[in-house]
Amino acid sequence: MDRDIDIGNGFEDPTLAPGDRRLPVYLLLDVSTSMEGDKIVSLRNAYDYFITETTSDDQVASVAHVGVITFSTHAEMITDGLVKVFELPDSSNFHPEGVTRLDLALQKVLESFENDLKKPVKHGTKGDWRPVIYILTDGDPTDSEGYFPTDNWVADRDTLIDRPRGKFKPASMAVLGMGVNANVDKIKPIVTGSGLKFYTEFEPGDTAQFKDVIAYAFNFGDSAAGFRQAFRWINQSLSNSLDNLNVSGGESTGVLQDIP
Repeated sequence: MDRDIDIGNGFEDPTLAPGDRRLPVYLLLDVSTSMEGDKIVSLRNAYDYFITETTSDDQVASVAHVGVITFSTHAEMITDGLVKVFELPDSSNFHPEGVTRLDLALQKVLESFENDLKKPVKHGTKGDWRPVIYILTDGDPTDSEGYFPTDNWVADRDTLIDRPRGKFKPASMAVLGMGVNANVDKIKPIVTGSGLKFYTEFEPGDTAQFKDVIAYAFNFGDSAAGFRQAFRWINQSLSNSLDNLNVSGGESTGVLQDIP
């Protein structure tokens, strides 16, 4: 474990049935020139597996609302806000070009936090659950001229995870290495900022870890089985959380977290 700083669970009993609340999921997709070849293929496959695994469970599909942000020289939220998984664009639309502006993608996430998420209402509904962020990249974010290494994205990452109490911040973040040449040593700093508990080991059975705000770095290369396993594990954690709420009506667990 590289970090051991908890930025808060914020678990509370929901006032609405789980299906009436949204779990915002952000997919940040690196479509820069460095993703040409096997890397863009891996990204498309991982994206498709995310859709397959999320739609395989009716409960999960009903709660997850997804915002897709592509980033290269520019960052663009290509979905109309947060949409149901069935409404996501096809992976064939992703083509590599330009430099790798992760900083701009993180800024788009923050904009969406402010514009697209449903905040709690005093003495009323609790609004959306805290968001989950997945970053699919081969690493090496660049500046506007394409130079790396650069730390131009660090301040934007820290702004997302260190937001004040009462503001939306991620429940968890994960970065997935795309392609056989992706290196965890390059990608893991993206999610090892101050305020994140970070795990380098992928442990599919340990869904209890999602009780904390946690960051993960995975490098599956072009392993189809790996991508399926990762999203299956994450979605199973969400499904278990929903089952617990439906059966007991008790404290929220897993990836379902309220604003602290």
